[in-house]
Amino acid sequence: MTDASPNNAGADPTDKSSTRVYLDFYKLVESPFAITPDPEFLFSSSCHQQVLDKISYAIDSRMGFILLTGEVGTGKTTLCRTLLDRLSGKAETVYVINPSVSGHELLAGILEDLGENPPPDASKKALIDRLNQRLLSHDTNRPFVVIIDDSQTMTPETLEDLRLLSNLETDKHKLIQVVLSGQPELLAMLANEKLRQLKQRIAVHCRLEPLSTQETGGYISRRLFVAGNQGQVSFSHAATRLIHKTSGGIPRLINKICDFALTAGYVKDAPAIAPAHVKRALVELNDLDSRTTGRGGRILRHAGSATLILVLMAVAFLAIRPGAWSPQASIHTGPMEIDQDGGSASTPAPHDPNAINSAPSPTTGESPSSDAAKFESGERTTTITTSTKNTALPSENGEPAPIRPQPAPYALQLASYHTAKNAERGVAHYRKNGVPAHWQIINDGRWYRIVSGKFENFKQAARYKTDHGLKTAMVINAPLTVKVLPRQPDIPDADIRRLLSEIGHDSLMETDLLGDNTIYTGLFVSVENASITAERINRDGRLLAQVVTR
Repeated sequence: MTDASPNNAGADPTDKSSTRVYLDFYKLVESPFAITPDPEFLFSSSCHQQVLDKISYAIDSRMGFILLTGEVGTGKTTLCRTLLDRLSGKAETVYVINPSVSGHELLAGILEDLGENPPPDASKKALIDRLNQRLLSHDTNRPFVVIIDDSQTMTPETLEDLRLLSNLETDKHKLIQVVLSGQPELLAMLANEKLRQLKQRIAVHCRLEPLSTQETGGYISRRLFVAGNQGQVSFSHAATRLIHKTSGGIPRLINKICDFALTAGYVKDAPAIAPAHVKRALVELNDLDSRTTGRGGRILRHAGSATLILVLMAVAFLAIRPGAWSPQASIHTGPMEIDQDGGSASTPAPHDPNAINSAPSPTTGESPSSDAAKFESGERTTTITTSTKNTALPSENGEPAPIRPQPAPYALQLASYHTAKNAERGVAHYRKNGVPAHWQIINDGRWYRIVSGKFENFKQAARYKTDHGLKTAMVINAPLTVKVLPRQPDIPDADIRRLLSEIGHDSLMETDLLGDNTIYTGLFVSVENASITAERINRDGRLLAQVVTR
């Protein structure tokens, strides 16, 4: 019930902060948006700082009962934990994290935390007398503070029993300082006529308010900094504004949205979190009503942490299913290591210099995020092909012009692996099941990513994904690839692919309508990243690599 050492107080047992897939990618030492109340992550907004100072002053002045209220998720528990850290060595403290007990049990618990061992059959009066004796022998220079979190869960009878502690005083000051922290419902309880005496004894009432838009940006930056960010990841101003609008400035909701947005950014290899990633996060959360109401634009409803974890497990881009080497077990988008017996173990992926992100198509201007929303809502196209669509245009003399392929910048990201051997096994598996795929080396050989397909738009890629049972594959926008040619003529295609393999690159061979073969390796968003791969191949001297559009 009570905890004099608050290091684990208020922690959410369902929060998997140590398993965030994006930590290595963004080079963070810990999860910046875990919903556990870690005082190190406290962001001192003007309101939070004023409340903390006000409570500290009330304790130092021995005012007795202090009330702290705030909406769910505004940071009351984090503030209580910070207050305990401030009082360390300066006061004797007891932190009650489960006050849903009787008054007798509450008093007995406080004594137990003080090292006293009251008899189990001791009366309520005996417990109060024993606590009074302990406080009278206590060093008067150090206040004795009881912090009761989630006080709205207390019964009126327990609150009334707690009032009796206000009688423990000397001629100069109160012997015990009680901080009641709770949701606004606590105010309604105290308005009850039966609790009017307790209400009269409350010397200080502090309220925690939601963060402003500017404070939301500072809050996000603060948490990223504490988690080890030195500029490798950022949230755009537009993303921050969207986060504030949908969260209403409630820190816990900000944490949820940012956590999912970072995951969306990791999946898209994006160092800067944009509104598209936030929108993807809101879709995946599926428990935030983005409509706002009232002052501060508060969210209308939100799910609990247990629901959050269930939703997280259901997110397509995080679906990692251990099992045998089978289509259902091997099709995934999260980085996965296949062990010797065919099972799998998840491992966070590091930063990928050949980043594949959600950049709009240079030819269609379509946004993958908006297309994704349409696809999730059930909208689908009726024409799907994995090959490039060709269009014959009439020439000036009326004869058909050469068939020109249409740009096809969309593809599917199928999986990531830690070793080339497992990547090769993955590619073989997909090809065996009729999915043309090849692996792409990333991060100087520490990871290998499997990609497939050429699609004109998001809908085509999404439909192909559905038709082929690639449930957790992810549609990506990567308009560039590297075409590989031999430096010497008449080298067989098989030898070109073998040479590529020798220098650490897989390849995919495509055959056009005339029967000519072209060999490609890798998918890229930027010319810079594609050029890095091309230069590495060209340094070998046996092959000629060129950056081309898809």
